[in-house]
Amino acid sequence: MSKRHPENESEHGRSPSQWELIEAQNRELREVQRVLEETRERYADLYDYAPVGYITLDRLGQVLEINLTAAAMLGVEREHLLGQPLSPHIALGDSTAFFSHLRKTLDSDQITATELRLRKKDRTEFDALLESVSDRSGRSPESCRTMLLDISDRKRTENALAHSRAVLEDRARQLAHVNNELRSFSHMLSHDLKAPLRAMSNLATVVEEDYGQSLAPEARQYLHMLRDRARQADELINRVLAFSRADNPDAGTERIDVAALIKEVFAEMGDAAYGFRIEIGESVPTLEAERLPLRQTLVNLIGNTIQHHDRDSGRIRIDAREQGDFFEFTVTDDGPGIHQAQQEGIFDMFRSFDQGNGTSSGMGLGLVRKLVASRGGSIRVESDPEQRGTTFRFTWPRQPPPDADSTPAGGCC
Repeated sequence: MSKRHPENESEHGRSPSQWELIEAQNRELREVQRVLEETRERYADLYDYAPVGYITLDRLGQVLEINLTAAAMLGVEREHLLGQPLSPHIALGDSTAFFSHLRKTLDSDQITATELRLRKKDRTEFDALLESVSDRSGRSPESCRTMLLDISDRKRTENALAHSRAVLEDRARQLAHVNNELRSFSHMLSHDLKAPLRAMSNLATVVEEDYGQSLAPEARQYLHMLRDRARQADELINRVLAFSRADNPDAGTERIDVAALIKEVFAEMGDAAYGFRIEIGESVPTLEAERLPLRQTLVNLIGNTIQHHDRDSGRIRIDAREQGDFFEFTVTDDGPGIHQAQQEGIFDMFRSFDQGNGTSSGMGLGLVRKLVASRGGSIRVESDPEQRGTTFRFTWPRQPPPDADSTPAGGCC
């Protein structure tokens, strides 16, 4: 009696027949075939409906394969492109670049890219990016696989940016020309006007000294007014000169103790600052900067506070804090504040308001804005109409620009 092998028996206690084994193998094959067909269909869908065009080209530029997206870009049915050269769809003037791209791709293992214009069936053209890689599978004919992307929107944006850049460069040249004329005009003011003003002031002084006793009090008052107006005109000329030089990048830099500089500026104001006290926060830094522009900024802000204060005494506080690549300085006073309607134009040149005591050229805050802006900073004013006090906030670079000249401490521009 032969031995039975349970492992070779079916559930019904018998061994499967050869027919049943073949049928099982067929079922497995059919399942594999179904999976392969589904995979091929998914691949075909991904290939045909990809958001970019795909083309397979031979060395002569004939289309071996192309997806529906690329065919739609060209406005041609896929069947009319297969086996045909792509060159009729290359814009005039770009054929050389196209065939050079093919040769470079087929002779290299690297991805190559080129931009050129393609022509649709309706003869309209669009900008395209071609990125290709050689097919190294050994199949014949020699071919490369190419990705096709419509970059018309990007090109329009680039062209618009290039136009805007050209316009800005032209405006910059015009601005440089205007600035040069302003500097020339400022030097003319200094040379042609300051000397006559000094002569007028000196003459008024001589008249008052030599004939003062015989002059009526009203005449002496007129002479005093003449000297005062000459002084104001001279001060205005100095401010115009300072404004024209505010964005001068030639000033050397040095290590500056800003707290010490503030004390120096306040002390030099003399009688004008009588009755006022200044407080300097511990956060006010020492930094590398151009001394003269920073000094002019502080002089004008502190002087503006004193000049427009409505009392004979007051308090000014200056603080600072780090803000990225800048220090933000605050100059706060306890004065009458600034009306909301006046805040918007407060930094305009020759803009002054009848507030506080004294007269103003209207150039101080305009000069401050130019000094700050030319160093990459900004300035703004804060003042609540319902409360006393005004705060000016301005930023100054923590380090001078990389191309700024450096001079030893104590140097001057």
